[in-house]
This record gives sequence, C-alpha cells and structure tokens, in this order.
Amino acid sequence: DFSPDLIEAHLERQLRRELLALGLLEGEGPYHAASRRADGPVCAEIRSMQAQLKAVMREREGDPARLGTRKSLLSKMEAALPRERLYADVVMWAKQMDALVQPKFRLAKGVKPHDIKRATEGWDRAVARYRAHKAASR
Repeated sequence: DFSPDLIEAHLERQLRRELLALGLLEGEGPYHAASRRADGPVCAEIRSMQAQLKAVMREREGDPARLGTRKSLLSKMEAALPRERLYADVVMWAKQMDALVQPKFRLAKGVKPHDIKRATEGWDRAVARYRAHKAASR
C-alpha cells in the first residue's frame, strides 16, 4: 500500500533534487552537495559556467559607474522632459484637429471656421516649438 502522502513526499523530494541539480533552485541540503550529484562532465561544466555568470551579474549590478549616479540619471531625465512635453503638446493639437474634421475632410457637426483656425494655429505653434527644440538639442 502506498498512501497519497507518501507518494507526494517522494515526488517532492525527487522534484527538489532535480531542480537543485539543474541549478534552478538554490539552497543547502543533502541534494545540493557536489558529492551527492551524479552528473556527467557536461553538467558539471554547465554548472561552473552558471556560477561564473552569476558572479559577473552580481559584479555588474554592484558597479555604480556602470549604472550611473542618481544625480546623472536625474539630469538625463530632466533633459528629456522638455522634449516629451513638447511632443505631448503636438499630439494634443493633432487630436484636436482630428476631432474637428470628419472622414473625407468634412467639418464635424457644430464646428465653426474660427475653431479650425485656432486649432491650425495651435498645431503650427506646437510643431514649430518641437522642431526648434529638436534642432537646438543636436
């Protein structure tokens, strides 16, 4: 007789052993020791390469020069912010123009000529500011 609990415990141990052997599960235990593994030379080489990769990743994550300081990241974000604001302004005017004009270039219901003129002028100003900022940043 095999009880469901006994089968479940055996499967759990076997699964844990396989995950530890593959390096997908980290931990200390009877199956994690190198002497308990029944690996071939290929698995041992893969495991050593995985350990090297983890060491390199930890080294790079801890290297502040690679990530940059908080102050430099903040300055880069602040430099990009005006461009994003100008672009959002251009998109807003484009949406407003699109709302005024129906398909086949007919005016939407209730749109007056001065609404079109105001939207066109706003669009022109927004695009000119965006182009000037883009040219100045080069």
